[in-house]
Amino acid sequence: MATSLQWLQSNIFAQIPATQVKYIAVGNEVSLRDSFFTPYVGKILSSPQAASVLSSSYPPSSGTFDPYIESVIVPLLQFLYNSRSPFMVNVYPYISYVNNLKHVELDYALFKTRSPMQDGVLEYRNLLDASVDALVYAMEREGFPGIKAVVTETGWPTAGGEAASVENALTYNKEVVRRVVNDVGTPKRPKEEMEVYLFSLYDENGKMGEDYEKHFGIFGLGGNKVYDLSFS
Repeated sequence: MATSLQWLQSNIFAQIPATQVKYIAVGNEVSLRDSFFTPYVGKILSSPQAASVLSSSYPPSSGTFDPYIESVIVPLLQFLYNSRSPFMVNVYPYISYVNNLKHVELDYALFKTRSPMQDGVLEYRNLLDASVDALVYAMEREGFPGIKAVVTETGWPTAGGEAASVENALTYNKEVVRRVVNDVGTPKRPKEEMEVYLFSLYDENGKMGEDYEKHFGIFGLGGNKVYDLSFS
């Protein structure tokens, strides 16, 4: 702990006031990307996970962690619960949509559905809420109620794939901002503050993977604004 605090003091707080730092994300989707580091996740305060850490997420009340990483997730949850820290998760309704075109309605992913999904007494009108609540249910199933879920990445691409367009990106991100600003919360946790970080500020032409991965930016490669998003 002393070494960590010294590193923070020398490398972060020497440049930025501590009052301006809320979270430090150590690594990203470690359980998904690199099995070598996976055992160390439980020792890290804030390491964002992919939504795919759940083996079941539909309906949300069935939310369950993947049993193959449960030995890592449970110690992490215990640490977060004891330290009153949030579970950081990256949620991409767009990716869920393009990977399940036959089962996921585009309007459901874009907050525009007219056919809400009923899960017990709760009604879900969008995939973001359903994904976040599935995580909450999974944490409760492991015996850890009350841990806050922070969406460390979400967004919609403007090009490079099915339904990837400037219009859809603006529709999605505009509604995310509206819900956060107004503390809409989720069906399971209504009217609670929901922290969400939009991905991404700029397009990334060197990014590997599907072509749409390069086009999540609110700004283009040259610094031009791809679309006008208000944060108020």
